[in-house]
Amino acid sequence: MRLKHRFDKIIRLKSHETVSARQAYDQAVEMFRIEGTALYHLLKEKEAVETELGEVLKKGCTLLHIQSSQAFLGQLSEEVARKQHQVADARNVMQAKQEVLLLKNIEQKKYEHLKDVQTQKEKELHQAEEAKMLDEVSIQQHQKNGAQV
Repeated sequence: MRLKHRFDKIIRLKSHETVSARQAYDQAVEMFRIEGTALYHLLKEKEAVETELGEVLKKGCTLLHIQSSQAFLGQLSEEVARKQHQVADARNVMQAKQEVLLLKNIEQKKYEHLKDVQTQKEKELHQAEEAKMLDEVSIQQHQKNGAQV
């Protein structure tokens, strides 16, 4: 039974580590979602500005308006590039946290399996001891009954 208690403590520790890894992974997923959504909105804004600029160019406009629109598009393109890097970084962090979570789950399951195996061995040992004791009692009764006859 001492081993069982030792496994219980290890399993509790591994379970706590798994929960912590799950929380870290959930935070990384949320960060990735936020970064991805921000990138989506930037791309949408850039597309709208490009569409508007195309419409304005068809109708005709001043050179100043074209220059300011292109400068704004340049800034948006830079923001999009930065945001793409941030999204890629967030994805990498999320994947790393997912790998850690997977490893923690595997570790916890391994110790739970070891505990189950140990419990089964203890149960089998206990049953063997009971059978041995019953055999001894049976032999003693047989000897006792044999001596009385």
